[in-house]
Amino acid sequence: MNYRFIINDFVVSFKQWIRSRGTVFWTLLFPILLILIFGAIFLGSDDISYNLYVQDNDDSMSSTQFIGILENISVLNIKTIDNSEDIKEYMKDNDISTAIMIPQGFEQTIFQYKTNPDDEIHIDITFFYDPSEQSTMSVMQNILSSTIYEYNLILEESHKVIGISQETTLQEDFSYIDFFIPGIIGLTIMNSCIYGSIERNTKFRKAGILRKMLTMPVSRTEWIIAKMLFMLFLSFLSTFVILIFGV
Repeated sequence: MNYRFIINDFVVSFKQWIRSRGTVFWTLLFPILLILIFGAIFLGSDDISYNLYVQDNDDSMSSTQFIGILENISVLNIKTIDNSEDIKEYMKDNDISTAIMIPQGFEQTIFQYKTNPDDEIHIDITFFYDPSEQSTMSVMQNILSSTIYEYNLILEESHKVIGISQETTLQEDFSYIDFFIPGIIGLTIMNSCIYGSIERNTKFRKAGILRKMLTMPVSRTEWIIAKMLFMLFLSFLSTFVILIFGV
């Protein structure tokens, strides 16, 4: 195999690429612009209404009263989850982004505090969320925090009897950009490698370069390997740049 040809072809391809401002833009700067533009759009977007799933494990008058308060919020559509369901698995199976679980002892804790006021008496409603739905999660978190604060005022003026804890439906903590970057990387590689190769080969065919290469002491395999190495280099380069700006 003619390794010298492969290396020389790689160097020539790189020089042609670096001299083309348009190609450099679409390979490196365009994905950065997409990250900035779409990241700003989706992080700032709001929906008119939100579905909030509720699992009431206490099934008491107090928990029913709290759910009733949530139902009176115009932007919320309250849906219930059966007590027998595992809430995390149910959310994954039904593609649910936000849910809350009212624990057992909810009403008992309230009565206990009213009977014997003590700052140590406290119980949390658990808020489950999908980190990929960043905008929805933020809005729901604000709504729930405000609702629980008002409910505490109704119960005992200022003491925080009811609190809120958070749990993600994923095993690790992810942000919106963690889901956005892989798509941009795939789009960039497809644009620069697949469409770039088609455009380059068409250009070579029209210029008669492919026909002239048949007279050279270079096999088709060597020429293809040289182009594949250059495309691989571009893929790593664009991925590196995207990760620097995205992470």
